[in-house]
Parts: sequence; C-alpha cells; structure tokens
Amino acid sequence: MEKRIEQLPVVEKVKEDVPLHFKQSKALELHNRVPIMMQDFTLSIHEKILIDQCQLQVRLQDKIALTGPNGSGKSTLLKAMIEKHPHIDLSPKVKIGHFSQLAYQNLPDETVWSFIKTRSEYSDAFIRTVLHQMQFDQSDLQKRITVLSGGERIRLLLSELFLGQYNILLLDEPTNFLDMATKEALVNFIRAYDGTILFVSHDDYFVKQVATRIIEIKERALIEV
Repeated sequence: MEKRIEQLPVVEKVKEDVPLHFKQSKALELHNRVPIMMQDFTLSIHEKILIDQCQLQVRLQDKIALTGPNGSGKSTLLKAMIEKHPHIDLSPKVKIGHFSQLAYQNLPDETVWSFIKTRSEYSDAFIRTVLHQMQFDQSDLQKRITVLSGGERIRLLLSELFLGQYNILLLDEPTNFLDMATKEALVNFIRAYDGTILFVSHDDYFVKQVATRIIEIKERALIEV
C-alpha cells in the first residue's frame, strides 16, 4: 500500500480566488461627483452627425455600458473623451486608462512582470493575485511580451488597466477573444473597481452582470435604458 501511495502523482492544492478591491490612491481620488459632463454635445465624423445636441452626466463609480447598432458612434464617443473634446467637461484630476481592440499589437518588448510592476502602485502580492485570476501563472511572469499570443496580450492589457494609475477606464469591446473564465474574472474586476468605467459591449450577459447604467446611442441621441 505504501509503495502504491509513493507512485501516485502529486496533486497541487487548488488555489482559491481571493476577493479583490481596486482601491483608489489618495492622489487619484476624484472629489467632483460628476467627473465627466456633456451639455448640448454634438459628435460627428467625416461630416456625419452621430450624436446631436445631447446631455450626459457620468457620476463617480458609474459602470456605464454604451450600446447601439454598429456605426452609431460608441467607439467614437470614447475616443472623444480620450482626446478631450472641447465640448466634454472633464474634472482636472481625471486620469483615463483606455482599452482598444488593437492596442495589443503595440506593446513594448519587456517581461510580463516588469510591464505591470512599473505601471502600478499595488503590492506585489496583489499584482500576482490579479494576474493569476487573468490566467497568468508564476512561470508566465518572466515571459517577454513579444512571445505572448494575442489573447494573452489582451489579458495583460486589461490587468494593467485595473492595476494602473487611472481613475476612469474606457473599455472598447473588452470581452472579445476572452474565454469564459477570463470573462468572469473581468466581471469581478469591474465590480471591485473603485473608479468609473464606461464600456462598449454587444455581450448582453456581460452588460447585465456589470453595468449600473446603460446608455444607448439611437437616432443621434443618448438614451438611458
């Protein structure tokens, strides 16, 4: 019996996911209850009006899903915020982190660990927990980003946004190319994030899991659903 026991393969203890809380540092705290405001806002591209004379107030800790048909202006609206459109009022202390679908193609040639560590103020233990929940194990931390797959780079980018020094996150279709486990991790990240998030998604299940508000772009108007 003892010899049989010795021959059994070693089974690693299952790692339990630790509850997360992405707490904002004092330097990133926003005291304006409405850090993003649009008043009589019009947005156009190539002379085509996408949003016409609309109002929107983005409140602290809002998790806003932007929905609407393709071409309605969802991604263009996020871009307008990033580029500080003159008719969008941003609180002076706003620090925007942005995820776009093609950003993974232009990452630096450094290790997974250095990419996150140099851009975050969180503890090493917390960073490792977040990366673990995004399916990066210990052996992945010293891999260079250049050898990662496209899906791994997307997971790394999303990890950096939640761990980074931002207080507003703008996410353009963040669930594309994520498997179910990683999508659930992203749901947990959004719920645990102290800051404000606006995201574009066509995934109804994902929207229902995380959105505190849904804004639909329809017929050149911003309609709260």
